Parts: sequence; C-alpha cells; structure tokens
Amino acid sequence: MHPPGVPFTSIINDLRSWPQTSQEQARRNAMLAATACAQRRVERQEVEEYFASLATPPEPLPRQARAD
Repeated sequence: MHPPGVPFTSIINDLRSWPQTSQEQARRNAMLAATACAQRRVERQEVEEYFASLATPPEPLPRQARAD
C-alpha cells in the first residue's frame, strides 16, 4: 500500500489500473502453465517411447550367406 503522504489521486490511479494489471499477470501465469504442461507432455512421451523400445524384442541379426 502507499505510505502516508502519497496523493489520493495516486491511490485512485492504482485502483483503476488494477483490473488490467491483474489480467496481464493472469495471462502470464497461464502461458507459463501451458509451457510447463507442454514440456511435461514431451518428457512423458519420450519416457513412454524409451520403455516401449525396451519392451519390444530386438530384431534378429541377418544371417550371413555361407559360401559352400
């Protein structure tokens, strides 16, 4: 809050600008949350792909043709 001696108009101006300031902060928070969610989704997909690669049996190596 404002210390004593601050003009009353300054307090009124702060109150008038509060909705816009609040909305801008909410938008920034939402963008940060969306970014964090996207990063977690990518990490989760990478982990799922890694475990899926461990679960599938390896491809057998091709046999070399013997020269008889």
